[in-house]
Amino acid sequence: PADHRNIITLSFVLFISGSASLFGQTDSTKTEQRLSYQLGFGLTTFERANASNSYNALFYGNITYFLNPLFQLGLATGYDEYNELSGIPIMLIFQGEIGNRKHLPIYYVQGGLTHFFEEDNDRFDSIDEGRIFEAGLGYAFGFKETRLTLTIGWRRQMLTTEGWEGYGYFYTTDIFASSFLPPTYQTTHWKLDRMVFRIGLTF
Repeated sequence: PADHRNIITLSFVLFISGSASLFGQTDSTKTEQRLSYQLGFGLTTFERANASNSYNALFYGNITYFLNPLFQLGLATGYDEYNELSGIPIMLIFQGEIGNRKHLPIYYVQGGLTHFFEEDNDRFDSIDEGRIFEAGLGYAFGFKETRLTLTIGWRRQMLTTEGWEGYGYFYTTDIFASSFLPPTYQTTHWKLDRMVFRIGLTF
């Protein structure tokens, strides 16, 4: 856990330092704004085995540098919740605008690593960082100094856990037919697929 916190702290420092550097470059050229910031929140959802839907919250922020309308490059981070886990992703993001209007369609593609918290989790003994990929489409509504964005996307989160699994007891009226399934220590590789709904403000 200490190693993960150090990585997360270092990532935030680099994130802020890079922003300051780019902002300084933008200021010195006195041209149109090249750097933009976005903050927002959203929901991830998936269907459980019993056909019910599960929802989790996410909060995010990104900094992007304008290269041209169709291609903007930046860094993204945030806080993601899963049913039994939570983590901080650090991602490279590519996004763009389709058209040249005040209100227009947008797209984004982002990928990187998520560092998970494990201190308060009593199911797993360890949770390793995992790769994350997400892509989506949406619409941006332009205002005087800000932009409201609504997007829908698909995410795949990878991770690896270690812990005791498989405890169970099967009971019948015939004691000789009853059985006990002892737990086993397992390493599990997860692929968590989610639909992602986001709402954000760009300034």
